[in-house]
Amino acid sequence: MDISTDNKSGINYYSVADGYISRILVSPRGLGNALYITHLNGYVSVYAHMSEFNDNVAQYIYKIQHNKQEFEQDVYPLPNIFPVKRGDYIGKSGNTGHSYGAHLHFELREQDSETPVNPLYAYDIKDNTPPKINGVYLYRFNNEYYNPDEQETLSKVEGRTIRTYGITGFGLEIHDYITGYGNRFGVYQLELLSMIVFTFC
Repeated sequence: MDISTDNKSGINYYSVADGYISRILVSPRGLGNALYITHLNGYVSVYAHMSEFNDNVAQYIYKIQHNKQEFEQDVYPLPNIFPVKRGDYIGKSGNTGHSYGAHLHFELREQDSETPVNPLYAYDIKDNTPPKINGVYLYRFNNEYYNPDEQETLSKVEGRTIRTYGITGFGLEIHDYITGYGNRFGVYQLELLSMIVFTFC
């Protein structure tokens, strides 16, 4: 989940719950500077694209970089090295890694499987705004596979039956919205004829 910081670096980040810093990532790519905090409830919170870590973590990772003479690091400290409490300062917002502006990329994952979970479950958010479908796309399959190089441009169809032949796949351009917020969100789950065809995790 990307959380806006109004494109500002240097905004303080705090741990969402008790736990310990279990992974420190420093990279010019991907998540950039990131912290992983393992919590007692079996979840891991991830904070990415940070501009800096708190002093203890920064000094720790600097020593490793100096000793190895390598900027890029992926370190897994022992649980007793960096214990944290809910609300402890862990670092600041930034634009490191593959990022197009300062923001917080935040994730919650299951500790054992690293499966992402919906972080909005942690909040009591009132939402009665439905998702909006912006487009429906048809993809023809040749011999039961889809070749992205074989694309057809179809004219826009409004209120009429779409006719096709052979094995055809469907795609949706769809965004969800939360009441009172201007952001666009991905949909959590899609069903077709009472069957789940897509789910967040």
